[in-house]
Amino acid sequence: MTGQKLEYGSGVWQTFDSSMVTQYFSGGPSAGRWVVREDQYCSIWPPSDLWACYDVFRNEDTIRFVDDAGGRTDGTFAQ
Repeated sequence: MTGQKLEYGSGVWQTFDSSMVTQYFSGGPSAGRWVVREDQYCSIWPPSDLWACYDVFRNEDTIRFVDDAGGRTDGTFAQ
């Protein structure tokens, strides 16, 4: 994911920097941190101090994040 940008549709996107900062834009910017733990993508978004972790699946240019409850979010690599 490092150095990549995912687009989620409707002008929503996210980047993943090598400094482990993730930028998310959905009507306005926000910044969090990301890490890989036990084969899962995990992120934290201040002011929360709780990490959320997801299983990650790739199908060509689509990345699917699946949370512990089975909720799914799909993004595609920006060109």
